[in-house]
Amino acid sequence: MASTLDVIASRRSCRSFTSTPVPRDVIEKIVQAGAEAPCAMGRYPWTFTVVNNPETLARVNQETKKQTYGAPCVIFVGVNNGIPGYELFDAALACENICIAAQSLGLGSIILSYHYPTDVTPAVNTICGKPADHKICMGVAIGTANGPVHAHTHPAPNVTFH
Repeated sequence: MASTLDVIASRRSCRSFTSTPVPRDVIEKIVQAGAEAPCAMGRYPWTFTVVNNPETLARVNQETKKQTYGAPCVIFVGVNNGIPGYELFDAALACENICIAAQSLGLGSIILSYHYPTDVTPAVNTICGKPADHKICMGVAIGTANGPVHAHTHPAPNVTFH
């Protein structure tokens, strides 16, 4: 198994997936990694809505008109009962954990950004039977990469020590 730093260094956004389904036990591990993220004031405000049924995913794609790059699974991260102003931070931390977990398990991922909370929330809530006040912040598309995911060269960090 690769070290945490190796997984972080190798993780890149995948923009092309095969249609191979992600096994449920793998999805559960990845969601658990998202739930392990730190959050403001220890509230753990996340909700995770997994859409991996091909027909449901097609309907979500059609109604939201958003790109999921052909991924066979999208994990929508909602934040309810979070601290106002921190919802996006909490969701972003959960999403990055999801991406790192997917990478460590040999899957590709990409964080799908939306205009929180109005962009995809109504459609996903309706399709997935969520209450109208459920707020979705972000989503993560996961699956098997359709070919190599090309790494970009990252510049050296701009660091100062005092």
